[in-house]
Amino acid sequence: EELEQYPDFSYVGFDPAQAGELQAQIIAGVASRANHNGDAELSYAVLDTDMDAARLHSFEAALGNAVCLEHQVCGSDAGKAEQQTRLLLSRYGRDMEIIFCGSDALAQGALAAIEDGGRKVGEDILLIGANATEQSLQLVKEGKLTGTLVGDTQSAAAQVLQLLDSRKQVIFQAEYFAVDQKNVDDYIK
Repeated sequence: EELEQYPDFSYVGFDPAQAGELQAQIIAGVASRANHNGDAELSYAVLDTDMDAARLHSFEAALGNAVCLEHQVCGSDAGKAEQQTRLLLSRYGRDMEIIFCGSDALAQGALAAIEDGGRKVGEDILLIGANATEQSLQLVKEGKLTGTLVGDTQSAAAQVLQLLDSRKQVIFQAEYFAVDQKNVDDYIK
């Protein structure tokens, strides 16, 4: 909405609110495996690339009965995500049921700490990422990552071409698609 005030600027990207909602849907699909401490609510931590309020708000709204124990900004640093996950697991133990990551790089860092801590994704903790890298898609297939998101890059690219051709303002948010073990083979090349 703010960009519409500036006709010389355009935006082509992805909808962060939709990303949070889809990540929550992936978790909801396996929520019965997430409540490991036996209480009535899910406990999670956020390892984010930045303070993206739209994604986090839609994630929280879609999860409903979940409690955020901590929110850490790690940029795109997998090492920092690994370090933060070690701290989270030592601080909260089995009460840490879900780790929500703003990117697959952060999820891969978190996975290293989870495995080193003797926990197993899908059995006693859930781990969600975003961006559907080749490596993360393989981790989803192996059950080491609960899910990720893939962006509709073809639609985004088409909008960029339209922007270049028309020189008119373009404001476009491409869709994400949720990837979990049920459909990961559709996305692996």
